[in-house]
Amino acid sequence: MHIYRRIDDTKDIKSVAFVVCNDEITPVSDIIINTLKPEYRMLSDNDVMQYLYDSPPDIFFIGSDTRTQNQKSFQLCHTIRESGYQGIIVLIANSLKHLGATTEVTSAGFDNYLLSSDSAERIKDIIHWAIINRKRKNKYIIQFDDNPDSFYITDRDGRIHEINKRAAMGSNLTPKEIVRNGINISRVGTLKSF
Repeated sequence: MHIYRRIDDTKDIKSVAFVVCNDEITPVSDIIINTLKPEYRMLSDNDVMQYLYDSPPDIFFIGSDTRTQNQKSFQLCHTIRESGYQGIIVLIANSLKHLGATTEVTSAGFDNYLLSSDSAERIKDIIHWAIINRKRKNKYIIQFDDNPDSFYITDRDGRIHEINKRAAMGSNLTPKEIVRNGINISRVGTLKSF
């Protein structure tokens, strides 16, 4: 099941949800609301799944301000993606030091990230790129996931960031388990480079 409404431009955004993992919304929420003028909801991380099924937003903004809360945000993003939501998810962080590498952010399922100190113009640009990234990802999912050929993407250390069903066959793991656990290509014995 794929839950989302196609968004081609920032003008298409009708609804957003701000999810806070620290009981405090970041100041960028006001900038986002004033820039996009969407319907919006402020949610706790416990309310997300109910809201997702009742009335999924065009964009989730998930905020956190520490490394521990980032881990909680990353897990929440995984949960939202596993539910079938293919809409846009943007991580809001207070500083780059709490983010980790960009590949960690995108492999967690986020389409982009922004900092709570970002300007209105930068936020609009970040949202624009999140839309582009999600469109590419959704197109990629169609071409990649159900492809009868084996495909996988690794980083330079051999950690798998994307793998399709065919490539995961015989490993006794699902593609999501392989990616989520950061399994190295050398540990998945059934995979062969091509």
